[in-house]
Amino acid sequence: MGYQGPTGGVEELLRRQQATRDLQMKGIISRAVAAKRFEKYRRGHAKKPAKATAHDDDMRAEKSKGRGSNNDGLQDEFSVQPSDVEVAEGELAVLNCAPPVGHPEPNVMWKKDGLLINSTDHHYTELSGKLIIAPAERNHSGAYVCVARNTAGVRESRAARLSVLAKPVLVLRPGDVSVRTGQSAQFYCRAKGDPPPSVAWSREQGSLPNGRYLINPDQTLQIHYVIAEDAGKYTCTAVNDVGVVSASAQLLVEDASSTTQRDLHKELSALRVALENVSIVTPGSNISQVQWKLQSLPAQPHYLDGFEVLYRSLLPASSDWAANKVTVPSFQAQVGPLKRGYKYEFKVRPYGSSLYGRESNTRHLRVPETVPGASPVSVSITVSHEQNNTIHVSWEPPPHETHNGIIQGYQVWCVESEEQQNQNWTVDSGHHTLEISTLKPGRRYWITIAAVNGAGVGMLSDPHGFVINPQIGAPPGSDSDRGELSEVLALLQDPVLIGSVGALLWFLLMVAAVYLFKRHSKTGQLIPGHGRFKGLHRLAGEDLIIKHRMAAPDSPWTSGGWRPAFSQKYQDLWAQGQKHPGIRGASEYSWTHMKSVETFRPVLSYMMNCSAC
Repeated sequence: MGYQGPTGGVEELLRRQQATRDLQMKGIISRAVAAKRFEKYRRGHAKKPAKATAHDDDMRAEKSKGRGSNNDGLQDEFSVQPSDVEVAEGELAVLNCAPPVGHPEPNVMWKKDGLLINSTDHHYTELSGKLIIAPAERNHSGAYVCVARNTAGVRESRAARLSVLAKPVLVLRPGDVSVRTGQSAQFYCRAKGDPPPSVAWSREQGSLPNGRYLINPDQTLQIHYVIAEDAGKYTCTAVNDVGVVSASAQLLVEDASSTTQRDLHKELSALRVALENVSIVTPGSNISQVQWKLQSLPAQPHYLDGFEVLYRSLLPASSDWAANKVTVPSFQAQVGPLKRGYKYEFKVRPYGSSLYGRESNTRHLRVPETVPGASPVSVSITVSHEQNNTIHVSWEPPPHETHNGIIQGYQVWCVESEEQQNQNWTVDSGHHTLEISTLKPGRRYWITIAAVNGAGVGMLSDPHGFVINPQIGAPPGSDSDRGELSEVLALLQDPVLIGSVGALLWFLLMVAAVYLFKRHSKTGQLIPGHGRFKGLHRLAGEDLIIKHRMAAPDSPWTSGGWRPAFSQKYQDLWAQGQKHPGIRGASEYSWTHMKSVETFRPVLSYMMNCSAC
């Protein structure tokens, strides 16, 4: 049943804790007073220095020599750093600090949230480096830093968090309740604190009535069809990390005023209701059909007036119980309309006059969803030219009665008019805005939005058209240049132009190849070297030149003999060449006498004469 409330042991513990806090407060304050008195006494005697002696002068000089090199700052760390503290409001808070060693001895101060604390505030007391806050209040919460300062330097400790928490307080206390047997009783209780307290109900003697009580989300305790044994004290207890508070109230149960009342209570208490089925009336409907039966039915119930169907939502949000009454002899009822997409809990109990019988078992039902029946409203589109033509789209959810379930998100479509291309985005149900930065300027777009629930996408909103104007916010001439550039790019992407340029490049390449081939062919007929002979290029055929080079290794057209000496192999080649009809008589004469350079001269003279002809 959870927390049962404070007992005698808990109360004793709370008293001891309070007594301990009081003693601590008294001890700390006593030490603070004693320290202040001692400081006053020391200062009073310091004003009356004793007569110095020669020995005292020597001792002071020796001490001055010893600490002369230490006046160079606060080099050490804090030996004790302040730590985080949590206290309840009205209690004592102590922040510890031990500054580093220095010469002269550093003074200790405290900062709260970066500012020196107000020394005139009576809540603050500084004692031997410690900061005492008594009593602590909510506004004392913050970050505290210990500051050590002397003439040589300043050092600060790490920050410590002081959290002053609030004990639970009952803002609504339960009051005594008096009911008749079989009726319902209700106790109210509400608490606040920091952190928020948890609230529990308990009974002074024994546990709460089994199966007949209910604790609502607002911490209200309900006891149904009360019996005489339910009378007693009921306690509401609120607990958090820093305290406990409780309050009690009495439940008084009056006896039935007549025999009829007693018989009615007896009859209702004997009835046992079984909840058999909970379903949807028709597919897609949000009306539920609840059916039950009586497991133990007297031969003839005299006081049963009917049944009460209780139902409440569980998910996604819980609600209080609602009731539909059904008169006998009916054992079924239709409940609704219910919220689509919600999960409900059902139970049934008998009633007669103003009394109720025992409740039945419970059953759960999830109501089916259908697509949203309306589109989002108040759709707004704005263009931000300062943010690179970003589109800001905002809208509001459809009317609540048209959700037909739980809205899970929104679908946004953006369609381009010219190319009929579309983009879409999904936005969760907690957001009603969208920023789009992927659209091209100078084109027209249309945006539609639809809500989405568990059943699917709902109705589309009316299309909202807009054009991103490239001229707004752009420098002069930039838009025309951008338009011309886009036209040039579109032209360069034309397949016909690409094919034409390729064919032209191929034609130019072929012309260059033919030109280079012809030029190479012309220059290839001239033999390089300084000893060229102009008449040589007038020979009728190239075969004579080839045969001459093969047969004459000492030919004057080559620099140095690179061919082997005249042999039988070349004679055979020449013999075959004599049979070729293209060889003229002049060639025959020259080849038969080419045995040396001397015999070659007539041939050369003859060829030169022929070239002059």
